[in-house]
Amino acid sequence: MDSVQSNQTEMGEQIVRNVTCPHCWSLCPSSDVVWISTHDELRDDPILTRDDMLRFLPTRFDINGDAMDMRNSPCQELACPRCHLPIPRELLTSEAAIFSIIGTTASGKSYYLASAAWELSRILAQQFCMGFGDINVASNSTVVDHKNVLFANDNPDQEVAIEKTQIGARTHYNPVIIDEQEIRFPKPFLFNLRPQKKHPGFGQIRNNRILCLYDNAGENFIPGADTTLSPGTRHMARSKVLMFLFDPIQDSRFRDLCRRFSDDPQLYKSGRIEMQSHILEEATRRIRQYAHLNPHDKLRQPLIVLLPKSDIWGHLLEDTDITTEPYIETNSPSDPQSFVDVERVNNVSQQIGKLLLEVAPEFVTAAENCSDEVVYIPVSALGCSPKNRESDNILVVRPKDIRPRWVTVPFIFAFTVWAKGLFVPHADF
Repeated sequence: MDSVQSNQTEMGEQIVRNVTCPHCWSLCPSSDVVWISTHDELRDDPILTRDDMLRFLPTRFDINGDAMDMRNSPCQELACPRCHLPIPRELLTSEAAIFSIIGTTASGKSYYLASAAWELSRILAQQFCMGFGDINVASNSTVVDHKNVLFANDNPDQEVAIEKTQIGARTHYNPVIIDEQEIRFPKPFLFNLRPQKKHPGFGQIRNNRILCLYDNAGENFIPGADTTLSPGTRHMARSKVLMFLFDPIQDSRFRDLCRRFSDDPQLYKSGRIEMQSHILEEATRRIRQYAHLNPHDKLRQPLIVLLPKSDIWGHLLEDTDITTEPYIETNSPSDPQSFVDVERVNNVSQQIGKLLLEVAPEFVTAAENCSDEVVYIPVSALGCSPKNRESDNILVVRPKDIRPRWVTVPFIFAFTVWAKGLFVPHADF
């Protein structure tokens, strides 16, 4: 995750040689990145819309290093030379790590993404001397709105819900015209991870990271849904880590077990029950195809299987603590960084693996056929049971009741085990 080829600019700042567009996933030399015009007369970009500013490859720059467009107006924003969608300058100096989140409809991807983003900004600052934030609030507006609804609501007693991600919706997808065809790319949500002053890697640009996430509609993962004109899941082949949300509440066998001790309305709400192993098998097949692997090759990416709604099914793990966070504080002023309790996470993973093997063995088979590195992690985006609102038959929750569990663990664990420089495993592990 850390192999970044770089050049030196005249200012001495490292830039990557090649940039992967987070929208269309094309790879291009950093010198080919185009700029976005600012003069009002320079509109009607041929790949976007009549209202979008023209993209151009500059030949002139002002004294501040800003490109000058055809009307001598200084420009600061960059775009992909293929799809013309905006890309942040940070991609020129830091490699983006794509964590592909896969799951069925109603598995809780949007809730998990909002909860994880909120909790990462808090826990990384308080325990890991790391900053975590949106690279561009406007581009991340969907996640920002979801965080505000759940965690920054002026009325914490208000019953709220996040709308289901609709395939093709402009909140989650960008339409562009390439080769006279309209293609809808999923919007990337980009976040910065930066060491803060007390972090041993503070001030070293190689330790900065960009985390790239997508909130695909569950329908994108159904066989046949990914096409040339709607390549919604092709980021999976470019990802560093695959994250599959296996929702126990969408498995009839788990539902029967949980009904013995829980009256959560999600266990009784009617709906389509998916064989989630089929979705994982389809995702594995697509990645092999996009990455040009043999049909029986294991994928290069590690697979983290997230089991959401652990506040409901967690009682099935006897004598296993999945409520307290698996972080170890050093309590040392000279070394304030916390550590991930890797041993504990692995032990919990083994317990979940045994449970799945008993209840849903076909999914364990699909996971092991996908990757040689499989970790099972319990998460709960809400940490509480929602309520079924009878007026519209929608599941709602009060913000004051939300208590996320383990939502940051998959990300911090992944960076600890499969990356270098940001998080360090405890010396005892």
